[in-house]
Amino acid sequence: MTAALEEFCKVFRSDSAGSHQKMEADNYDKHHIETTIWGVSKHLFDYSEVVTFRAGNGSQRQYFATDSPRLCRESTYFHERLHGSGCPEAQSRHFELKDTDPSVVACMLRWYRGWDCPSCGHDRGHMEDAMLLAVELRIPRFSKHLLGMMETLNVADLSRLDAMAAATTTTTATAAASP
Repeated sequence: MTAALEEFCKVFRSDSAGSHQKMEADNYDKHHIETTIWGVSKHLFDYSEVVTFRAGNGSQRQYFATDSPRLCRESTYFHERLHGSGCPEAQSRHFELKDTDPSVVACMLRWYRGWDCPSCGHDRGHMEDAMLLAVELRIPRFSKHLLGMMETLNVADLSRLDAMAAATTTTTATAAASP
């Protein structure tokens, strides 16, 4: 009985050792990451979908980056320029917006990410510039978003003017009533 048990253990050990080594090799192949000489993954970042923008001139020049699927989903302009034949942006994946205020481009990219722009709530000129950019780049949902913000700002301004008019009327009536 002991000899049979020893034989079984010997066969079991050799089989399990072989299958364990095979499992480790399979896992290594499956999870092996190709690295640079510095030990950093060669495929850490995939830049194939990145689009860059340059906005402003001189000391006001700024660079931005975002992903092309998001741009193309909302804008026929970006879709045509990035996927059209003969368009320089299809090759370079870069847009020059030299005459556009960088804060307006930042506003557009914030909207794409679902974030609020800090300037839109109070700067009417900024919102008008953003609206012009939205129309130029054919981004209808961004235009609607800006229109809604402008209407909200107009209502707030009218409410403020009504309050000022009421305060002025009260002050004038009080001054006229006093001897």
